[in-house]
Amino acid sequence: MAVTLEQAPWLGWILVKALMRFAFMVANNLVAISSYVFYVIVLQPLRVLDSKSFWYIEGIMYKWLLGMVASWGWYAGYTVMEWGDDIKAVMEDEAVMLVNHQATGDVCTLMMCLQDKGLVVAQMMWLMDHIFKYTNFGIVSLIHGDFFIRQGKSHRDQQLLLLRKHLENNYRSRDRKWIVLFPEGGFLRKRRETSQAFAKKKNLPFLTHVTLPRIGATQIILNVLVARQQNGSPAGGDVKELDSKSKGLQWIIDTTIAYPKAEPIDIQTWILGYRKPTVTHVHYRIFPIKDVPLETDELSDWLYQRFIEKEDLLTHFYETVYLTVKPNFSQSAGPASATVVTACTPASRRQRPLAWGCETEILSTNTVSGSADGQLRGKKKYLEVEKSEELAYEEEEPRSVGRPRNPMAAVYNRHTHPDQEDPGKESTKRPGKLDQLTPEPLPVPGALEKLPLCLWCSELGRNEEVRGQGSFALVP
Repeated sequence: MAVTLEQAPWLGWILVKALMRFAFMVANNLVAISSYVFYVIVLQPLRVLDSKSFWYIEGIMYKWLLGMVASWGWYAGYTVMEWGDDIKAVMEDEAVMLVNHQATGDVCTLMMCLQDKGLVVAQMMWLMDHIFKYTNFGIVSLIHGDFFIRQGKSHRDQQLLLLRKHLENNYRSRDRKWIVLFPEGGFLRKRRETSQAFAKKKNLPFLTHVTLPRIGATQIILNVLVARQQNGSPAGGDVKELDSKSKGLQWIIDTTIAYPKAEPIDIQTWILGYRKPTVTHVHYRIFPIKDVPLETDELSDWLYQRFIEKEDLLTHFYETVYLTVKPNFSQSAGPASATVVTACTPASRRQRPLAWGCETEILSTNTVSGSADGQLRGKKKYLEVEKSEELAYEEEEPRSVGRPRNPMAAVYNRHTHPDQEDPGKESTKRPGKLDQLTPEPLPVPGALEKLPLCLWCSELGRNEEVRGQGSFALVP
């Protein structure tokens, strides 16, 4: 496409800015990574004397480095809006994050999301493609204890054995809590055709926005880290490291990343910042580990079911939701403002009056990550708007309410309340052996039940006041 005279100055500025950002990133990496390696070497005597303190200090430095990477995107205007279950409530427990994989920017997005989750980043282990070992961050990941997986059938069995050994030797000895796993085993654009061909061969659902997950790494993690009792001793590897205070793996965090217009951000864009500011949406669902089957066939069906639901989530996001967030970030402390624009549809209005896609609210956003911070104050009166209009509201007496409404409510409502589906809408049910599997309703983990919740359900009418200090929203 030819560049017009009007576009030339703008493109010139984009190029200059990208070069300036690249130079800054190089200098930033040279100083930060070399400092990290230097301090790790200096602290080696502490590793011998008190390994727990050593890995705590190393984890703090690791978190700083990931915060540095997250800041590159933030300065370019790439922010994150978080929805669903409040994962802060389980950040002290052991958990596995199962994430859909679209591009290299998924890792940077998670780095930004998790910066305000206590020591989660410091105590986290990443499972990533072996190519990352040869990047500038590879030496840091090797020291921290992340695991690099080689793709391909010829390496698969060997890699699973190496993963088991790595978990047994490094997970609890380094006081790790969370594991980040991309079960699809590769980027969406690379695996979609292969996954669809496999689905057709096995009579499985045809997926477009995600691919069918691979079970191997997930099964190894569960077998090694789940502390279930067998003959009085914990099953799985790493028995010697499982002290009396450890409860083993307790949660599965189903994480869905959605990019506007289905255009994912890659690492080059994150570094150079040549793409216009955008908001990436991340949705969480928490499952207790006791509800996750460990047998191969049942676990395979369970994983397939989660990714079928991810497909519905992303389809709903891309096709029926018009959401534009315009953060007004300031350097001062306190939340920034954001404008949310939605489009209402008759189906979503019938299913759930307060669902994403019908009514929503002005969100208060975190100045660092752009995530909803749940500090919305005042009872607001909402007006239905067209997708091109801004949402109008009024402030009344101050009152703290819960987190913003679950954006995926309409999708989960369709699963858990099928009687509320639009009768005129053609069924979206897919053929296959998973047809008889019924998606579980959103769980309320035991650790979260003690929190005062703010439940946004279909019974709530317009302008209804929701009481309590709820820290997150769930769909019953």
